[in-house]
Amino acid sequence: MADVQAYKPMYKVRPYFVIKKVRLPDCMYLLKPLHKLPSLRGEEEKLDTERALDSLEYRQESIMSRIKDLQENIKATGEKLGLSPDELQRSVESHMPSNTPLDVVIKCSPTDPPYSLLALCRHIKKPMALKSFAHSTGLSSPSPALLSLFNMSNTDKDPVALKITIIWKEEPQPVMVVSPGQQIPVEGLANISRYLSRQFCPNLYESLPPLTASQIDSWLDSLSTYVHGNAKEKASVLRSLNATLGTSSYLVGDVPTLCDIVLCPVIRAGSKLGNNVKAWVKRCDATLKIDECIPEGLV
Repeated sequence: MADVQAYKPMYKVRPYFVIKKVRLPDCMYLLKPLHKLPSLRGEEEKLDTERALDSLEYRQESIMSRIKDLQENIKATGEKLGLSPDELQRSVESHMPSNTPLDVVIKCSPTDPPYSLLALCRHIKKPMALKSFAHSTGLSSPSPALLSLFNMSNTDKDPVALKITIIWKEEPQPVMVVSPGQQIPVEGLANISRYLSRQFCPNLYESLPPLTASQIDSWLDSLSTYVHGNAKEKASVLRSLNATLGTSSYLVGDVPTLCDIVLCPVIRAGSKLGNNVKAWVKRCDATLKIDECIPEGLV
């Protein structure tokens, strides 16, 4: 009997339709859960927060990188023109409109708020605005009361002559950025106060006689010794204050100046104050309204 070969098709055509496996529901309606377990929800919220912070940090790094590129371009242009950094800065400022507001950013720690800055702002007559924000990393958490306290304005007009933005961030001392284009830092509360006073309150410091201005500088320099010094150095500053205030109403004569505005909010929080210093604090509260710049409980 002859062998019968298996049938083989002459043509092999691929199917026109591919039938996928269909999953049939095992219930009438399939809905996503409206509520998740608390533990899972907490983990997801934490993850969302971390993603948001990462996004903000990335944006900040991108902005800082662009600012750095601009700084390098400006510096290169100045070198080509043969200008020194000071000459370049003056050239940039000379081409700015006269009504351009001074926009500064101050980074400071929420554990050591610059209450002196609030007292100084009260003496600025030109339109100004002060606002504060927590740093984008979220590591520093100022209280709502602190955010509210450092949010003030002496006018409803816009634009203002001075815009101060405080960023609450852990810093060993306040740091102010004056020129966003060149990121010029001014470090320390005393130097920040000098700069703002020269610009907006010259009657408190800049326009005074040279001898008076040098005495103000001496007291402002002692602020760093008092804040960052050891117990012996702090006691020395307090003794000098008490001795000086025994012969005058204020630190430099009988009229309050910049050093009274800057030092009083810091000194009053200390201990072992002499009688003359305590009387000076009361005079500053009466004439400069220093107590209104400090939260209740710290006055």
